[in-house]
Amino acid sequence: MRRIVEPELLDTLPSSDVRAARARADLRRLNGILGHARILTNAFYQHLNFDTARRRSLQICELGAGDGTLLLNGCLLACAVQFLRNRDRESARRLFLASIVYLPLLLTLMMFAFSHSGSR
Repeated sequence: MRRIVEPELLDTLPSSDVRAARARADLRRLNGILGHARILTNAFYQHLNFDTARRRSLQICELGAGDGTLLLNGCLLACAVQFLRNRDRESARRLFLASIVYLPLLLTLMMFAFSHSGSR
């Protein structure tokens, strides 16, 4: 079977297009309804040891998640789940730092999406 790669709607629309803004909002809604952050968190735990992650390079590519908030939410959720499981000082510290970094990153992503949506 021959694979055919075609551009998706969001690949062809300018980011300021109203349809692109609606499509990103739909993706965020679907990610929330389907629990994609939880699914990503479980995948992180199956394939990632947080202790060895500090000593090696890790690359994650987010595909089809809209504006980047899915991966951000998944990372915060992963830290929260790790703290719930371990209840130790290191997990608490990691969750604390993640919560401090989370909001500025989220606001930056929101500003970027807003500035490219044409809604001024």
